[in-house]
Amino acid sequence: MSCLILIYFITAPLIIFYTAGYRYDFQTGEIKQTGVLNIDVKPKNAQVYINNTLMKENLPIYLPNRAPGSYKIKITLPGYKDWEKDTLIQSKKTAYIKNIALFKESLPMETMKEYTKPMTDVYFSPTAAFSLITSKKDAVFEVDLINLNDFSSQTMLRVKADFKPEISWSPFNDFAFTKTVTDKIESITLFDANNPTANKTYNFNKKIDTAQWANNTSIPTLYVKNDDQIISLNTETSKELTKTSTDVWYVESENTVWLKTENKGLVLIDSDGKETKKIILREKTDKIIDINSSRAITVNGQNTIITQIENDSVRDTITTPTQNIFFNQKTGEWLAWSPWELWTIYEDGKTALLNRTGEKMNFVLPLDEYGVLLLASKNKITGFNPGYYITHELLNNAKIDQISVDTERRKIFFFGETAGKRGLFELEY
Repeated sequence: MSCLILIYFITAPLIIFYTAGYRYDFQTGEIKQTGVLNIDVKPKNAQVYINNTLMKENLPIYLPNRAPGSYKIKITLPGYKDWEKDTLIQSKKTAYIKNIALFKESLPMETMKEYTKPMTDVYFSPTAAFSLITSKKDAVFEVDLINLNDFSSQTMLRVKADFKPEISWSPFNDFAFTKTVTDKIESITLFDANNPTANKTYNFNKKIDTAQWANNTSIPTLYVKNDDQIISLNTETSKELTKTSTDVWYVESENTVWLKTENKGLVLIDSDGKETKKIILREKTDKIIDINSSRAITVNGQNTIITQIENDSVRDTITTPTQNIFFNQKTGEWLAWSPWELWTIYEDGKTALLNRTGEKMNFVLPLDEYGVLLLASKNKITGFNPGYYITHELLNNAKIDQISVDTERRKIFFFGETAGKRGLFELEY
């Protein structure tokens, strides 16, 4: 009887502690409160293993009262690449595995097989809904607009020109322009890929060196500098915004323009030519990428400069050794990268180093709205999740000249070579 009483007094507190969410840590010799593991991924019929044990629960999975420690998570589904990660569960905290979609196991498929013109260059829109293909016969250049949903095509430009057409897509919309030079006359044609017949061409007898796409516009709008004038061009009309001798400028709106001044200064000029704001930067400026009330993104040589602004004064300056920059429409952030480093720039001016790699990065593109990215070299495509620092190889042994991503349909389009064929390919992911 006394033995039973002794067992009761020993086990009763343990049971109470266990049901209250406490566990004994054999490594530290301490009693700790448990944590929670929450898992939610796509597809919903994926199987989840924790420490090599298959979970019977369906996704999403909520597991309370987990002892603190490291857990090996593996998520699998036939036809998809495995997702694996060691996850730390801490006392009184919830560990999340979320905002994840498994990558498909797939092979690239050739598209546009019936397209008979030689593909000289391919330019993808940022959404990969469209592409522009250039071809040349004798001295005549053609530019065709391709709808990548149904692969229909229409010719946007056919011209005898001195040089091959220059093509640019807006980073914010499916707007594009072509620029050609014939007998020293530069011609810029603006159009919306969703309504290509509503286009307009402008001719200039002086060289256009700098141009900036407008953001938040319903029709294609481009800002250019011609001689000493900064001009707004769209598919309806043109308008002079201001005059300046500097080649470093940035249009904030139709009524306000930032201009570079001496001594590393930037001034904001209104429509009357009056100075309304001035910022003295700490670094030289070769180009202005973007400015808001919290930060300025500029280029100085081979570096991207992020100047943090507070009350119209410089609070801090961050220099990243990056030469490429891309606006991520899904997250509203800018991605800046060199062949070896990848950074993100937030709206408030904060930055984060996402990746350092020994494998050269030629392209960086968003794969979804959660920040998962495509990293592409000349020969390989990789999916990279900065939040969990996990990579998956999506394609190898290819030659990639140009690439874009349709995040809505989860398709990668690239122009190059694979399996001994050259052309335009799509790869589901």
